[in-house]
Amino acid sequence: ARFYTLELFWAAGTGKVAFDDISLSAIPQPVAIKTGYALNAQHTLWVASALEKIYPDATAPQATGTQIQISAAKGESQSVQLIYKPQNTQNHLAISVSDLKSKDTKVLSAKDIDIRYVGDVDIKSDVSQFGRGGLTPDPLFPAAPETVEAGKPQSIWITANVPRDAAPGIYTTSVHLKTAQEQI
Repeated sequence: ARFYTLELFWAAGTGKVAFDDISLSAIPQPVAIKTGYALNAQHTLWVASALEKIYPDATAPQATGTQIQISAAKGESQSVQLIYKPQNTQNHLAISVSDLKSKDTKVLSAKDIDIRYVGDVDIKSDVSQFGRGGLTPDPLFPAAPETVEAGKPQSIWITANVPRDAAPGIYTTSVHLKTAQEQI
């Protein structure tokens, strides 16, 4: 797909419009900006914004980090993506989250963390704003896929649903990711 910008310059008079110059020029195709950071040097595992689509050809960002942070107020929900891209085909992907605890011994239930697995839809024509067709990440499923293909990223949405009666504070939890073949 090609993208064009049409610029019109005019001088307005008494109810008439006169065009002084019309130019048509090609501009480069828009490119999605990659967000996030890699978490694990031993496995291809990274964090990305919930607003970013992680296509099958996605690669891990160059930036690195050691934790996932989500900020939300009482009654709000915030999501982030955890992306796992195995080197070898993996079976029975599973993720678990423990209760969230603050330094003041306050606890939020792990049930307030929603885990969803991103699936793909096969788009037969180039319809998106970035001119992409083919496998496009979109639906969120409550169950993990049976198989995660080698070299294909699997996005996992982690959503924190903060209860309306939650005490203020900084809460931490552990997220564990494993497959039948390995602990990640």
